[in-house]
Amino acid sequence: MKILLITQEDPIYVSEFWDEFVSRQDELKSHNIEIEALVSLEPLGKSKKKDLFKRIYGMYGLAGTAKIAMKYLKARKNKRDIKYYAEKMGVRFINRPKIHSEEFLRIAGNTDIIVSAAASRRFKKKLLEAPRIGCVNIHSGPLPKYQGMMPVFWQLKDGKETIGITIFKMNEELDAGEILVQRYVDVSDCRTLDAAIRKTKKAGAAMMLDLLCNFEKFSNDQKSSNESEATYFTFPDRKAVKEFLKTGRRLI
Repeated sequence: MKILLITQEDPIYVSEFWDEFVSRQDELKSHNIEIEALVSLEPLGKSKKKDLFKRIYGMYGLAGTAKIAMKYLKARKNKRDIKYYAEKMGVRFINRPKIHSEEFLRIAGNTDIIVSAAASRRFKKKLLEAPRIGCVNIHSGPLPKYQGMMPVFWQLKDGKETIGITIFKMNEELDAGEILVQRYVDVSDCRTLDAAIRKTKKAGAAMMLDLLCNFEKFSNDQKSSNESEATYFTFPDRKAVKEFLKTGRRLI
C-alpha cells in the first residue's frame, strides 16, 4: 500500500505527532506500506495570519501570547520542520504545492491513501477521489461531536477527563465522513491545555499507525457519523477561557 502524507508547518504541536510517527515508521515497512511523499502545505496568507494573531491574543492574553511566541521561536531554533521529518523517514519532501493542480492530482492518483494530519487546506472533490482508497483525516474530538477548531480545549472546558480522537474517511464536508477508528485518551494527569494537546498528538500518531497497518480490519468496521449529534466549535474567546479556567486547569 502506498500512502501520501499531507500536513503543515507547526513546530509547537504538529511536531509532537511527527516525532511519534517517525519513531515508529518501521511498523509501516513491516506491513509493506510505502510513503510516496511528505507534503508541507503553504502557510496562511498575511491577512489570515493577522486574524490568527488576534484570536491567539484574545484567547491567551498578553502574557500567554508571549509564552506561545517563545515556544514557537524555540521550536524553530531546533529546526524540526516538515522537511526534517521527511529526511528522517527517507522520503520525498514536497513543499507548498498547489494541491488541486493537475500535477499534484497525478501524484495523489498514484497512491492508495492520502493521510491528512493538520493539513491547512480543505480538500476538493478531485483530490478526495484521486487516491485508490481515499483520504483519511485525524481530529482530536469524538466526532460528530466537537467538530471545528480547538477540540481539546472545548472538551476540557466541558470537564472531560478523557479526550476523544477520531480518524475518518474524508468527504467534502468539514470534519464529517465514515468513522474508521475512535478512541479516548486519559488526560487526567494534564493540568494544562498545552500538555493535553501534546499528549493527544502523540496518541493520534499511534492511532494513525495502527490504522494504516491494519487498514482492512478498520475499513470493514467503519461506521457512519450521525450528523444529527454534531456540535461545532469556533476559536475560543476570552469568555470561553474564563469558563475553562474554572475547571482548575491552565492554558499553558
